[in-house]
Amino acid sequence: MSHFYRGEMGRIMVWRQRLDVTTNWAITSTTAIITIAFSTREVPHIIFFFNLAIVWVLLWIEARRYRFYDAFRARVRMLEAHFLVPMVMENRELLQGEWKKLVCEDLILPSFKISKLEAVGRRLKRNYIFIFILILMAWLTKIFLHATAPINDFVSFYHAPVLAGGAGFCRHVYQCDCDHNLRQQTILRRNLRVRHAPVSLADLTGRLMFDV
Repeated sequence: MSHFYRGEMGRIMVWRQRLDVTTNWAITSTTAIITIAFSTREVPHIIFFFNLAIVWVLLWIEARRYRFYDAFRARVRMLEAHFLVPMVMENRELLQGEWKKLVCEDLILPSFKISKLEAVGRRLKRNYIFIFILILMAWLTKIFLHATAPINDFVSFYHAPVLAGGAGFCRHVYQCDCDHNLRQQTILRRNLRVRHAPVSLADLTGRLMFDV
């Protein structure tokens, strides 16, 4: 029985380490995204929504792992309460009961002791609520620090993310598109030796679409 208890304790420690791994991933990804968000004004505010999505996926994964951890922990607690305590107290009367039957049934047909939503709630209350609060505080700080106009009321606060993040992101996309077109025109001038590159590029694109 002692070897069985030792094996169950080792299994619990393995699942406990898996819980710590997902929590560390959530903290590391949040730290990296916050660092990127505050590195320059051009980073859009939508990056925090991407951060929320990552943390929520990790929370869902950790909730699944927590259900396994809770199932094995319940088995160990049953052994501790109904076997180890009577042995230490040298009271065989405490050994009476259906705990042996319950342990055997749990070994034959293992089952989760809590639901998925309950596991999510426990992990959210224990760790992830602080991560979500940190992301929210970082997002609000970025709005006030990188605002293009003074924020005096709720209306200006509402338009600040759009003006600061959306405009910078659109400008960045437009600049990338312009650079891509310039590179294509340079390649056409160098390889095809044409004088009007935009016209030739449009004609070449039409021919490729017609061939396909």
